Amino acid sequence: MDNRENERVMMSLGAGAKTMSMLLFADARMALAIYSLFKRLQKEHILKGGEVEQFEKFLKATDGRFDLVNVPGDIKSMKTELSQAGIRYCMMPDLNPADGMMQIAVFTEDRQKFGSIFEKQIARQMSGGEKVFQDLVNLTENNISLVSLPYEGMEQTVKEDLDKLGVNYAMLPDLHVGDGEIQLAVANTDLDKVNHWFSLYKDQLMEQGKESCQVISKEEYLNTAKLTDQEYRKTADQKMDTALKKYEKAKVTPKSLSAEEKLLSKGSVKPEDHPAFEEMWKDQSMERVTIDKKSLVDSSPVATSFMKEYPDFFVSRIPGTYGENVEYLVLPGENVFESVNGKTYTAFLPKDGKPLVLDQKGNIKKIEQRKSGNEIKKYYDDVKQKMKVAKQKQEKTMSEQLGQALEKIPANPLKAK
Repeated sequence: MDNRENERVMMSLGAGAKTMSMLLFADARMALAIYSLFKRLQKEHILKGGEVEQFEKFLKATDGRFDLVNVPGDIKSMKTELSQAGIRYCMMPDLNPADGMMQIAVFTEDRQKFGSIFEKQIARQMSGGEKVFQDLVNLTENNISLVSLPYEGMEQTVKEDLDKLGVNYAMLPDLHVGDGEIQLAVANTDLDKVNHWFSLYKDQLMEQGKESCQVISKEEYLNTAKLTDQEYRKTADQKMDTALKKYEKAKVTPKSLSAEEKLLSKGSVKPEDHPAFEEMWKDQSMERVTIDKKSLVDSSPVATSFMKEYPDFFVSRIPGTYGENVEYLVLPGENVFESVNGKTYTAFLPKDGKPLVLDQKGNIKKIEQRKSGNEIKKYYDDVKQKMKVAKQKQEKTMSEQLGQALEKIPANPLKAK
């Protein structure tokens, strides 16, 4: 996403709601995706509410600015070290306990302090190879290079070949399982041997579309542990994957949906006769707007595609915005209620806060570029007023036409014989 590194997105989910009341996201799309994923797993009774609340508290405490990192092995010692160092982190739900990896969200301001502890954790997990890592460092007086090879799944072959060639190396933990790469620390004096060995397989690997052998920096290696929301999602085991796919089915028609899927496809939007509607109506901190379903939601590709990706949220084009200046209001689905006739929605947004807003490309606008709930309400109210005036004109015209038609009817019409 363009310029997402410095984005901060405020998300107000309404007073009295069971979820967050206000969050600032450094990478709003990633945070929304992860939060939505957790809510779906909570609905499926796979995640407990406490796990979701822990993530919410972490976001509030850190303004949502975090890195998501893969950590290999037993992390008991690492957690103690993180706490002692005062590093702000959150243990993420492990979507696949069998893969030997845990995921940690780390406050970006603690990134440097985390890095040194992370390196210790990796050193604890070193295994395999002719040399363990520290032995290799001592032997070469730290004259080593890190090498990335497109050999994931073939680690045993690599070990056997390099051992036969007499290469001094150490296998590094794979911090990103599934990317096709493995990493080794190799004595600089043996790099030529590794390159020659790799050249024997080069043609075969190139046919498979794989990259060449690469020397990488320590930073590049450590960065392989960082995850996006999509990569985190892909770590899910079969049970979680099956549960999540219920929400991720794309391009399905209403006719192909089961009754349960139709209910799920509406996200958390409820009808106006739901008890929560009355509670929000009474909330003085919230603004109330009426949204036309056909013109502001259904006819907007950005709104419909965003809601398909994040069904827990509701998106509407802000009326009066068009072309390059078009904007889309994003609210949690639980703040939106569908009318009885299905033609409009009643939505509640914070008066003073700045709700999340998308630009013409569907990217989230920076908080300083967005309007408050009070300002956004005026746009919807202007349209509502114009619709009211148009309706009155239409009724007046119809009344006048009816009057003219009545005048043309003879006062004493002839009786039929």
